[in-house]
Amino acid sequence: MPYEIIDENGSGDTGLKITAPTLAKLFEEAAIGVTSIMSETGSFREKEVISVDIKSASLEDLLIDWLSEVVYLKDARNFLPVRAEISRLDDKGYHLKGVLHGEKIDRKRHPVKVDIKAVTYYNLRLRKKGNDWIGEVVFDL
Repeated sequence: MPYEIIDENGSGDTGLKITAPTLAKLFEEAAIGVTSIMSETGSFREKEVISVDIKSASLEDLLIDWLSEVVYLKDARNFLPVRAEISRLDDKGYHLKGVLHGEKIDRKRHPVKVDIKAVTYYNLRLRKKGNDWIGEVVFDL
């Protein structure tokens, strides 16, 4: 699995550790990791596509802003992604363009496990190690 859920941060938060061969793949897997924390990803279908265009001040901010967009879409549009595609990821200008594939949450088909309230900077890590990118992020529940 390209990501693992980390629950050692206490009862008020949870985290993800993502390992991927490219930075774009890390961002894609992180978005799906958010969905897997909140619900069962296997029950979602690709019924809707939402475009995302984000500019940030740093690479770490870009990851936070990307994942915050996933949380925002859950809150504002009742939408969770089951697949993410990054078409542009500028690691110098900190610009991301991509799409999220998913559907609106249907409480009958999508059992909600927990509700992520926010993406935090607590223990945020994003680094290249050997041939892989590794990211760690913590969410406030």
